[in-house]
Formats: sequence, C-alpha cells, structure tokens
Amino acid sequence: MHIQTGRADAVPLSVRVDAFRDLCASYDPLLKPGAAPMDEEARAALETFARLFDVPLDPAASDGDLWRQVRPLLAQQFEAERAGAPASAPTGKVFLPSDKGAADEKGLAAPAPPLALLVVEDDPDLSASIVEALTDAGHLVVATASTAASAAVLAGQHAVDFAILDVELEGADDGVALARDLYARWNLKALFISGGPNAHLVELDVALGFVGKPFAAAELLAAVTLASGLISRRAA
Repeated sequence: MHIQTGRADAVPLSVRVDAFRDLCASYDPLLKPGAAPMDEEARAALETFARLFDVPLDPAASDGDLWRQVRPLLAQQFEAERAGAPASAPTGKVFLPSDKGAADEKGLAAPAPPLALLVVEDDPDLSASIVEALTDAGHLVVATASTAASAAVLAGQHAVDFAILDVELEGADDGVALARDLYARWNLKALFISGGPNAHLVELDVALGFVGKPFAAAELLAAVTLASGLISRRAA
C-alpha cells in the first residue's frame, strides 16, 4: 500500500479543538498590520497546512495572506467536529491527545525542525513511501523495522525523537506493546498509524497522535508537525 496522492484534502484533517486554538494563537498575530514575517521553518509549517487543503501556494504571498486562506478551512473542520460529536470524540484522519500538558511553550503549532524518526511498518511499500515523504520534508529516518523485536533493538542504537508505529504488526507484539516498551526503555513516544478502528489509542500515555490509513503524505507530515510540539527534544 502506498501513501495516497492527489488531492490532499480528500479526507479532512481533524485535530482537537484546543489544538486549533493553539494554531490561532501562534498564527493570528500575522494578521495584524505590520506583522513581522515568519522564519523559514515557520513558513514551511504553514505551507504544510496550505497543501493539505489544496490552497495555491504563491511564493509572493505574505505569511498573513497565506494564514488568512488556511484559517477558515481549518475552522470548518472544527465546526464539523463540534456539530457531529462531543469535543472528546475524535473524527477524521489525524488525531492528537486531548491532554496536551507535555507541549512546550511554543504550543502545538510550533514548526517541526528536522526530526530523527524511527519508522515501524510491516508493509514494505508503505514503509518506503513513508520514508520518502519524511525525507522529502527534511526529516531523518534513522532506521526502519517491520517487527517489534527489531524496532526495540534499533531504538537502542540510534538517537530518536519519536517513533512512527503501525499498530498491526506481525509477530507476538503489536504496535501498542512496542510503544510501551520503547517508552519504558528509551523514553520514546509514538505516533500511531493504523487501518483499523484504533483512534482511541491516541489517549494512551505513550501516544503523540494517531493517523488513520490510508493517508496522504500531507496528512502524515501535518501529524508529525503537530506531534513535534508535544515532545521535549532530546539532547543532540
């Protein structure tokens, strides 16, 4: 299975309402007259959301103009969530934990600097597509694994910011058991991916988020960007 291509907004991005408030707190100052331009990394993070909603990217557009286009599209997703389900019930493709107490002072919208990531996926085609998407976005995939046993060994051999874990792994241990092991041994949290009804896993103490399969590259990168605000960067 490959990461979906085509319209990145074919399946909507849905994150918690409190995450949307954090996004607005970070980006709304861009709408003020005379607002200072963002740095390169922050602009790249905003462009990730623009691509997710198929907003045309004009290099000449100001940061504020770009956010002005993206903001109402994000708001529509949150309005749909509030209308269709309680705030605590996740819907859509990309979920974050409801308790964001571990987020740093920059908030969930902080742009993701290059991250060192471990990818654990037993579908070789999907694993290759995930690695390609992450690498193209500037991240470093330090290792890939198809089983929990090999992933646990690799995590001890590399400096990793967090792991991207398939829930349904072959072998005795699934992705949830692996996530608990990685957290207990190496203090690593996990961004879960799954084709099953496993969005509830986002509330585990070892979880940074959840992405439902099949997903577009833009959805995965948006989840990585948002999840990065929930970790404390490990010392280099």
